[in-house]
Amino acid sequence: MGKKSWRGASDKQRLAKEINMIKLSFTRQELDAVLKDPAYQPEKLLSFLARDLGDIYTSDAGLWEKYTIGEHTLMVLRQFEKYYSYQILPAQIDRNFFRFFISLHDIGKKKAIELGNKDLQHEHTTALAGDIFQQLNFSDQEWHLFESLVEREYLGHYFKGRDIKATCQEIISACKKTDLSLLDFLAVLEMFYKVDAGSYTKDASGLESLDKLFFFDHVNHRLNFSKEVEEKFIILRDALIYRQ
Repeated sequence: MGKKSWRGASDKQRLAKEINMIKLSFTRQELDAVLKDPAYQPEKLLSFLARDLGDIYTSDAGLWEKYTIGEHTLMVLRQFEKYYSYQILPAQIDRNFFRFFISLHDIGKKKAIELGNKDLQHEHTTALAGDIFQQLNFSDQEWHLFESLVEREYLGHYFKGRDIKATCQEIISACKKTDLSLLDFLAVLEMFYKVDAGSYTKDASGLESLDKLFFFDHVNHRLNFSKEVEEKFIILRDALIYRQ
């Protein structure tokens, strides 16, 4: 599939005034070598990317726990390895792609905080990541999946009380940008939420925060929702099945 512009020209021009796009010093081949290394470790991936993203990773993530963006990202990567590296991923998503996705999922937070509006973090993340994806020749399908997963905190807002109808509409709209079925997209979204939110826990060697949302099964390498959260998730899944 041929390359194309992923954002409208006016949108790109506006964001260019706020964000210094990153000229990568490494190639796709070098990135793939890190991701496919039999001795792969999350720390090695972040160290590799820090050549160009170091100022982002060392910046404050704007959290009460006082993690840097890099510290949080590393905790998410470790949760992914702990609970998902042993199994086939939802929708057979490529494991190395998802590792790279996680490494970039918060890179717009630094600029959003500097501009005094953390709510813009997803917009800035997609602006920076879109440029990076193009430089590394990721496919349109891979980009659209990245963009759809990070553009809103679908499950986080829903679990905090967001209306289920609005949540369904957002997820359905996001899914349409990808080549996944609705339930496959939801499964990938669930995995992303679990490793992301599941990093704000003692299980991830962090401070206790969102621990009550999860049940950590170390024997079977499963990161499960707590009973209450699982029940709410099933209600959302059933509502999406009804609407598709």
